[in-house]
Amino acid sequence: MRETLKSATLFLGLVGFAAWPLWAQNRKAPDPLTDETVAVLKGYVRIDTANPPGRELRAAEYLRGLLEREDIPSEIFVSSPGRANLLARLKAEKPTQPPLLLIHHMDVVPADPAEWSIDPFAAKERDGYLWGRGALDSKITGALHLMTLFQLKREDVRLNRDVLLLAVADEEAGGRWGSQWMVENHWDRMKPGFVIDEGGFGLIDVFSYDPVPVYACAVDEKKVLWLKLTANGRSGHGSVPNTDNPIDVLRKALARMEQTFIRFGGRTPEPVRDLERAVPHPRKSPLLEAVRHNSLSVTSFQSWSGAAATPTVNVIPDRAVATLDCRLLPGEDEQDLLAKLRRAVDDDRVRIEVTVQTRVTSDYRDYRSPLYDGLVRAVRRHDEKAVVAPFLMPGATDSRFFRAKGVRCYGLVPLVLTEEEYLLMHASDERLPLDRLEKARRIMYDWVKNFCLETDDGVDGKRR
Repeated sequence: MRETLKSATLFLGLVGFAAWPLWAQNRKAPDPLTDETVAVLKGYVRIDTANPPGRELRAAEYLRGLLEREDIPSEIFVSSPGRANLLARLKAEKPTQPPLLLIHHMDVVPADPAEWSIDPFAAKERDGYLWGRGALDSKITGALHLMTLFQLKREDVRLNRDVLLLAVADEEAGGRWGSQWMVENHWDRMKPGFVIDEGGFGLIDVFSYDPVPVYACAVDEKKVLWLKLTANGRSGHGSVPNTDNPIDVLRKALARMEQTFIRFGGRTPEPVRDLERAVPHPRKSPLLEAVRHNSLSVTSFQSWSGAAATPTVNVIPDRAVATLDCRLLPGEDEQDLLAKLRRAVDDDRVRIEVTVQTRVTSDYRDYRSPLYDGLVRAVRRHDEKAVVAPFLMPGATDSRFFRAKGVRCYGLVPLVLTEEEYLLMHASDERLPLDRLEKARRIMYDWVKNFCLETDDGVDGKRR
């Protein structure tokens, strides 16, 4: 090993922390790298990247500054005014394998301070947690990836492949200015063989009644199909009902669509069955149920009458609009579903439009690989009683753009969370449990290091 470029104390001073936090002082054996991870994460969370509008350029500059101090080269790619992506590369001296890409998104969902117990961008510690928007989704992912690069560089690890860090914009709004833009415009600068992304966590009391963490590694994700339904009708006075009330028309159309949707679809996906087989005493949870079936949620319902911006209680509107969030299992045929939905509605007064549609190249039937096996070894080294299992993401991630290029992608932040903590993502008072961060950092580092360590076969973690 070569000497660490900077001490953790100097680093903390650099980002503005004069003393160790209380939780670090109370640990039996303080871990400087974990303390440094917390400092990095605090600085990151304090940069407001709520999307819209995003403003990820400031966050990209923050990350570039940290990388420069470690002599790790990086580039910032501006995809739109104020929107940016950062790509860093830790080079192998003599690479024999394609790069491993560590990806996370810099943007976060909006946070209304009135709904929070504290300022959502203050990054404060309280009750053993770090509070702040993005603390879980997904700036902790970036902090763990960053610290992994730093440790690989500081320990002068002999790599069999380049390790890339990609921080992207716009994930929360579809990825147009982030991963999609990078894949379309700068693929030649990346060309990864494998990707580690956000996705699952080490979840307690979500999949099993036993109090053991289940490290659910996302190996695929459901497809997104967002629909907009518009019903036109005949307006009039609310005291005189008519048969062309567009709200009634739309309500009946939605009921027929929901019945059709329930009957549509095939078998439970393989990674879900594998997870259920791997977990002791499995329980039915909302998260598990969401990935066993196709799903449909009505997410908004509005009506208008003429030029009025808001509905009036005594006026039957002439138009009603609903939005639907449909999530389809891998392998399902979106066009077949749409044809069945239109036949079920069978009403000229209702128009069905597709507003967002993603097509994912599925590899879930063959998720085992040296990288997945390396994750199992890394978790068991630090958490002997834990279960590692494949997971199907109910939502969309940036991995879909890389899967479409034929790249094997895995999504996991190896941080243990309860169901209550997991559900804080996108909610008020999002927060990260600090007492479980050290284990997460060590698992992430071992996972990446052992996969990228220069060996005879690139897999078993032994030096040449």
